[in-house]
Amino acid sequence: MSLWPTLKSSSPGLCLGVLIGNIALLWVWAQIPAWYRSGSTDASAYVALHSVWLGAAAISTVLLLTNAAVLRWATLPLALPHLEHAGPIDNTQFWKHNLVFWLCVVFHLSCLAFAAWLAVTTVVRGWQWPF
Repeated sequence: MSLWPTLKSSSPGLCLGVLIGNIALLWVWAQIPAWYRSGSTDASAYVALHSVWLGAAAISTVLLLTNAAVLRWATLPLALPHLEHAGPIDNTQFWKHNLVFWLCVVFHLSCLAFAAWLAVTTVVRGWQWPF
């Protein structure tokens, strides 16, 4: 049984859907404490939710999982079939593959830059979490 059985059947549209879905997940994740605050008057519960929800462990886990999902279901299916392709490639299809592939790369680099910023900010602030 192959480790990547569906790589050759992935299209740029499906891979773009995976990327957009993960970006939406990150956005919703960041908005949930604010949505809770808008419907509650309990300030201490909001502070507790905010510190746990946007804490170091939660953000690290969500970034790791979204990066792994985008890598597995978007970046690799677009990168690996080009290495094995033996016939002529349609120019439009090649352009779509490249665009979505580079959007995935930008996503990975943005997450890496955000994680680096969090690490530097945490150290500069004397190990105080910036959120």
